[in-house]
Amino acid sequence: MIDRWRVITLVLSAMALGSASASHPGSAGGASTTLEQRLEALDPTDPRAYFELAEDLADGDSEEERRVARRLFGLAGRLDREKYSASAALGIAELASDARTRKRLRAAATMLPGGSPMLIASWRRQADPQTAFQVSEAFGEFRTGRMVKLCRLFEDPVVRRLFETSDDVLPGGVNWLEEASEGGRRIPELSRTDQLALLRFELMLLESGRPSWSTLLAVERDPPLLEVDAEGLDRLLLDEETIRPLRRDGRWVAR
Repeated sequence: MIDRWRVITLVLSAMALGSASASHPGSAGGASTTLEQRLEALDPTDPRAYFELAEDLADGDSEEERRVARRLFGLAGRLDREKYSASAALGIAELASDARTRKRLRAAATMLPGGSPMLIASWRRQADPQTAFQVSEAFGEFRTGRMVKLCRLFEDPVVRRLFETSDDVLPGGVNWLEEASEGGRRIPELSRTDQLALLRFELMLLESGRPSWSTLLAVERDPPLLEVDAEGLDRLLLDEETIRPLRRDGRWVAR
C-alpha cells in the first residue's frame, strides 16, 4: 500500500496543473462616496462587506489604501472565520512586502477553514485501509480499461455509499462512473483534470482523510514552507486581542 501511495504522489506531482491567476473586481461605489464614509458604513454583522471593500482597496495605488485593505481582510477573517479566514490570509499575503511573510500567510491559509479542498472534504471520505486500497487498485485498472474490480465494488453497499458522498469530486459523478464500469473492456475517456480528480480521491482515502503536507504539495502545488503556530492563526490575520471592527471619527473602535 505504501508503494501505491508513493506512485500516486509521483504521478500527481508530474501532472499537477498551474494554478489560475486570481482576479479582483473593480472599485465599487460612486465617485462622491469617500473612503471614510464607506468605512463608517461597515457593519460587523456583514463580514462580506469588509472583504469586498478590502478587494477594492487592494488594487489601489497608494500605500494607505493597501494598509486599510490589510486591516479589512483581517477583520473579515476574524468576524466570520468559516467563510473568510482562509481567503483573508491569501488576500493579506498578496499585499505583503516580503516573500517570507507571503509564504507564512499562504501556509496559514491551508490550515484555516476553506483553505484546502482536500481538508474540507476529508471528514466525509474516510475508509478503512483495506477498502481504500481496493478502491485505489480498482481505479488504477479502470484507467487502463479493466472494469471488473470497479464494477464489483459498486455492489458493496459501503463502497457505494462512499462514492455517493463523494459525487462532487468524482469525474462525471457517481452515476457516470458506474455506467462506465459496466461498459466492458475499453479505456475510458478521461481528461487531464478527470485523471487528477481520481488520483486525489485515491490519495485521500489511502491517507485516511488526513493528508500530510507532502500530499498537499503533490496535489495542490502550494506547500506550507514555514512553520505556523496553529494557536495563533487569528492573530496572524489581525493582531488584536479584542477586535475593533467599527470606524468612528477616523478611528477604529470596538463599539
